[in-house]
Amino acid sequence: SFGSSCSLLQAIQIFRSHYALLDSHLHLAKTFSLMGGFWRSRLLPLKHALHAPHSRMLVTATSPKPMKRFYQITSTEQQGELWRVLLDNKAVKTPRGTFLELPTQALAQAVAKEWDAQGETLKPKEMPLTTVGCTAVDLIRPEKAECIQRLLPFLAMDTLCFEDDNELLAELQAQEWDPVRIWFESRFDVKLGIARGFWGPR
Repeated sequence: SFGSSCSLLQAIQIFRSHYALLDSHLHLAKTFSLMGGFWRSRLLPLKHALHAPHSRMLVTATSPKPMKRFYQITSTEQQGELWRVLLDNKAVKTPRGTFLELPTQALAQAVAKEWDAQGETLKPKEMPLTTVGCTAVDLIRPEKAECIQRLLPFLAMDTLCFEDDNELLAELQAQEWDPVRIWFESRFDVKLGIARGFWGPR
C-alpha cells in the first residue's frame, strides 16, 4: 500500500514523470511480437525468470546482508524543491552515498512508511519505492537524457499501448490505463497508438 497520501496511479505518474522508468522486462517484447499485448504482458515475466534468473533488477548494489533496524522514528523534510526521508533525523542515502531526494512530499512520505513498517530486521524486498528511488538517483539522474533515449524504442511495446480482443477485458483495461495514457499524452505532448490483436500500435 502507498498510503492515503500516495495512490498507485500517483506513484506511476511520479516515477514516469521524473525518472522515465520503464519495466526492464519490456526488452523481451520483440520475442513475442506475434502475440497480443495482453498475453505478452503475462508471458514476459515468465520468460525473464526462466532465461535470466540472475539478471539485475531495480537495485544499485548487490543484495545486502540482513541488517537489524537501527532507528526509531521516520520523518520527511524539504530540501529546496526536493524531499528527503529521515531516520532519527538523519537523511537516508542511496547505496552510492547520495542523498535519496524525491520529487514530492507524498512520495517521500510513502517511502518513509516503508521504513517505518520494518520490523527488527530490515527487508529491502518489502521497500519497492525505496529501491526504485535509489535506482533513479544513482543510475537515471546522472544520465537522464541517455536513459530516455535508450528506453524510447520500447515505448511502442509498452503494455499500456495494448488492449485485449475481449470487449469486457478491454473495458476493464481502459478503466485502469486510460488515466495514465491521458496523463502521458498531456505531459509529453504526444499521441499514443493503441493496438488490439497481433499487430503493434501505429
